[in-house]
Parts: sequence; structure tokens; C-alpha cells
Amino acid sequence: MTDPSSSKRVLDICDGAVLLSGDAREHYLIKACEGDREVRKQVDNLLQAIEDSGSFMQIDEVPDPESS
Repeated sequence: MTDPSSSKRVLDICDGAVLLSGDAREHYLIKACEGDREVRKQVDNLLQAIEDSGSFMQIDEVPDPESS
């Protein structure tokens, strides 16, 4: 069973990542998951499910502030 605090962490990380793409998303995930492979796996699975859900959940991407 997943610890509720771990589930909240996964959801919080996904909230921050869903608007990012490419390198910006990857850098964010590396920092946010802090090397926790299980959290990263859960986050990746949730982000993939969101992407697979189709355009009805389409969210505009936020540009990477570091690429300006």
C-alpha cells in the first residue's frame, strides 16, 4: 500500500511537471524526485496516463524560463 504522504508528493510533483515539456520537465523531475526511483516511476506513470488521456485535458505548455 502506498503511504498517503508519498501519494501527495507524487501528485504535487505531477502538478508541477504537467505544464512543462522536454528538458524543462526532465530537470524539474530530477530535482523534485530527489533520486527516489519509486516516486519517479509513479510520477512518470501518472504523467503518461495524463498524456494518453487525449486532448480533452489539453493544457498549454509553459516555456522554460532558463531557455530565454
